[in-house]
Amino acid sequence: MLVTTREGTKFAGIARNEDNFSVQLQSPDGTFHLLLKSGIERIEYEARSLMPSDYGSRLSPAELDDLVNYLFNAARAVKQPQASGKKSRHDEENQ
Repeated sequence: MLVTTREGTKFAGIARNEDNFSVQLQSPDGTFHLLLKSGIERIEYEARSLMPSDYGSRLSPAELDDLVNYLFNAARAVKQPQASGKKSRHDEENQ
């Protein structure tokens, strides 16, 4: 998201919250900006991701392997339900 104020100041980042009166934007350095819409000249929503797309040239082969391994394990952890130790009614009926 790119926000331009009426004074000409530009803020770029991720929209963290937006309502009818304000926009909360987080810039790439982590800073939060609360901007009132009455003071905004223009808001541009970008279709492209803020994540770089050229990982192959930015990361070494070992770093790329680490990244893929991390993402694979993170996705697998999300798909697997947490073991609670409790049996479901379906499990109990099938015993």
